[in-house]
Amino acid sequence: MSIDRLTVLAALLALVPVTVAAQAPTEADEAERLFHEGASLLEEGRYESARVVLERALALEPRASTGFNLASALQALGQSWEAHQLLTRLEAGELGELDARLQEALVALRRAVAEGLGRLELRVRTPRTVEVFIDDERAGELVAGSVLGRLLPPGPHTLRAVADGHHPFRAQVSLERGQTAPFVVALEPLEATPTAPRADPVEPPAARERPAGGFDVGLAVGLTVAAVVVLAVVGVIVGVVVSGGGAPCDEVIGCVEF
Repeated sequence: MSIDRLTVLAALLALVPVTVAAQAPTEADEAERLFHEGASLLEEGRYESARVVLERALALEPRASTGFNLASALQALGQSWEAHQLLTRLEAGELGELDARLQEALVALRRAVAEGLGRLELRVRTPRTVEVFIDDERAGELVAGSVLGRLLPPGPHTLRAVADGHHPFRAQVSLERGQTAPFVVALEPLEATPTAPRADPVEPPAARERPAGGFDVGLAVGLTVAAVVVLAVVGVIVGVVVSGGGAPCDEVIGCVEF
């Protein structure tokens, strides 16, 4: 094989990967194709098919226009909450920059999506900063005079709020489609529990102890006093009899004849 033919073959082999790469569609190409297919389905009113195709396109390549069309399909299917979440990502710039035309269209779509949701507006009655949780997800902070508004899917929701120096607050709220529900978060302050005065324990009086042998000192004193009193009475009676001179002995109680 001549050198010229080898040179040509080498050149052809070098071009093979480039040619194959040019013919194989990239993810960006596939995302572009799916985007146009989804847009056509959306215009035809085939919303469920459009949703499936646009979700595939968005997974291949995040793009603001794809996200907007997908949110439109979700809203048309009545999946307002899913559309709301996707629009929130769009507004946050997660899917790319929004041009002026797309921003204007997004405002109109926002209004349509909100009609399928409920809105909860929270206020608070405490001067302290209150941290609010809705369905166990942090929703933000509230201070007196401020309002915290949230779009939520229709149905029951759990509301929880906490603040320093207050009892935790918990409540159930229910929203209807298109409803704006004001709600006041009323936290009860913690009250210091007064400490009851401590009374010193009262010990029962000690029982009188008897000395060894069983002799009761108190009883002995009492008997001695009684004996003294009896002797004193007897002495008075005898004195009266002696000084009276003639009173019969049998008329004097307790006298003794000699």
